[in-house]
Amino acid sequence: MWLGTCGFDGCPTPRDIQTFQPDQGGRILDRYNRVMGRLETVRRLNVPLSAVPEFVQQAFIATEDRRFYEHGGLDWRGFFRAALTNLKAGRTREGFSTISMQVARNTFAVRRYPARSLRQKLTELRMSRLIEHSLTKQQILELYFNVIYMGNGVYGVEAASKDLFGRSVNQLNLPQAAMLAALPKAPSAYTPRRHPDRALARRNLVLGQMVKEGYVSANRLKGLQAQPLRIARDEYRPKDPNDSFALDAVREFVDSVIRGGTSDIVDLTVRTTLDRNAQIAADRAIRRQAAAIQSEAGRRALVQGAMVAIDPRNGDIRALSGGRQYERGTFNRALLAHRQPGSAFKPFVYAAAMAAGYTPSSEVDDDPIDVIQGRNVWSPANYNDDYSGRITFRRALIKSANAATVRVSQAVGIPRIIETAKRNGIVSQLPNVPSMALGSLEVTPIELVTAYAPFANGGFRVRPRLVKSISTADETPIWQEEDIREGNHIPVMTPQDAYQVTSML
Repeated sequence: MWLGTCGFDGCPTPRDIQTFQPDQGGRILDRYNRVMGRLETVRRLNVPLSAVPEFVQQAFIATEDRRFYEHGGLDWRGFFRAALTNLKAGRTREGFSTISMQVARNTFAVRRYPARSLRQKLTELRMSRLIEHSLTKQQILELYFNVIYMGNGVYGVEAASKDLFGRSVNQLNLPQAAMLAALPKAPSAYTPRRHPDRALARRNLVLGQMVKEGYVSANRLKGLQAQPLRIARDEYRPKDPNDSFALDAVREFVDSVIRGGTSDIVDLTVRTTLDRNAQIAADRAIRRQAAAIQSEAGRRALVQGAMVAIDPRNGDIRALSGGRQYERGTFNRALLAHRQPGSAFKPFVYAAAMAAGYTPSSEVDDDPIDVIQGRNVWSPANYNDDYSGRITFRRALIKSANAATVRVSQAVGIPRIIETAKRNGIVSQLPNVPSMALGSLEVTPIELVTAYAPFANGGFRVRPRLVKSISTADETPIWQEEDIREGNHIPVMTPQDAYQVTSML
């Protein structure tokens, strides 16, 4: 009776079993639900059963479950045979797991209880019965070929074939198929890269089993067993060409949200604010412009760059590029690099001036200036010593005139400029020194872009957002950010001041 019931909380339904897909590392989707990449690099490639040659299927059945097509999830003959063998030996020498039980162990029954405990084994038996009732034998076999662990961090026969032989499973010969079938019993013990002699002996045992079960003629056995092992020099290491700094940022965020209470959930769907096309364009632009600058300047050191694009209406990040060359886990300049913004900080000077009652048509002297700092004198100069005399605030910002901007900052006051920048979204420390008006401070690209948003959206501060929701593969919600977020859409400028600064830019 217990074989027909589940026996623990979270029992999958027949529909769960029928729609199950082996984990390939989770999905990261853009704002239009287009796949951008994977959360984790899982060394697995799912394939339909039609892509697995018949002799490969026969090699596994002969080795792992020769009565696969005859039993209903538990091979009672195998069970009693194994029990008798183990009783005589006084220890576990032979297992009785069927292919259906191995599917259960690697899917719905994974890590329910300690690996060799009686409760775990009973769970696998119950789940194998549910699987047998919900799927055809061919469907079970297909699932098996995609979920079975093959050693070296590889899951499934397709990834294992690429890892060991550098080719797809549908391109294997019979001895190679036997080598794959030799692995599930003890993947670490029979891996041919570390234990070639042991692997060869196990492979030949599988070939012998295939002869015994009638899959291979006996007169071929000696020739097949004499063939040497030829293993690919390079392991299978999947690499996503579309991987990026933006996806690394998504992974870090997801890790901070789900780690702890949901560590068993490995196949997630993460919906982001990113735009896949914008992300590709951003990465391409950083590579192209950095290379151009390096070529023009004749520099030997690698010129780097970063880029952040957000929607000023709500702070949603559309693209994020943290460097010229991406490598998983490397320094993300878009989020972490503190650099001087230089003239990019000047709009905050003029925003503070607008709030103090000045207008774009207010005038200021654009002439050489000396600023006394204690015993020191600071003399900021314009680019190429180009001065314009008496000019409007608008013209001063258009020309990025240093002398005029310093005079504006002196009239408005550095503390008021700092307050304006902080209110807009700058979170880094801002020094109360005259040179701060010309951007002699350090901020990250993400906070500078965020602080610009109020200029474009009518004066509201936004909080950058990268991830909208996290769910399981069957769309069960795990985490979702509310549309109205704390610290978002708070007025920090009047619409009039925001418009005037934007018009000046």
